[in-house]
Amino acid sequence: MQNPLKKIIEWVADALVEKITEPIDTINKRLDRLEHLHEQDAAALEADLSMMDDRICFLIGVCRRRGYTTADERRRVTRLHDAYKARGGNHGEENEYAVFLTLPTQEEYERRKGA
Repeated sequence: MQNPLKKIIEWVADALVEKITEPIDTINKRLDRLEHLHEQDAAALEADLSMMDDRICFLIGVCRRRGYTTADERRRVTRLHDAYKARGGNHGEENEYAVFLTLPTQEEYERRKGA
């Protein structure tokens, strides 16, 4: 005959294992979902960076061909550039941005042209 105390201990142990295993399974499912979201987030981040880089280079190119920039363009490009850097952009547009900052404003350009 089995000891009643041993039977109670086995029953409690089995119940504890069941109670512990259930949350662990739930946590593992949540971790799997999070891992999937992180993969999607990485792809979304890369897409954002790619579009930001393209937009920065496009706007800078327009200004360089024209020979000047407006105050609004300077504000927008700088804002994009700062956001691009903060999100971890590879800084591929750093040289273009440095040249952009040397462009005269429209007012300066027209004054030089008229002088």
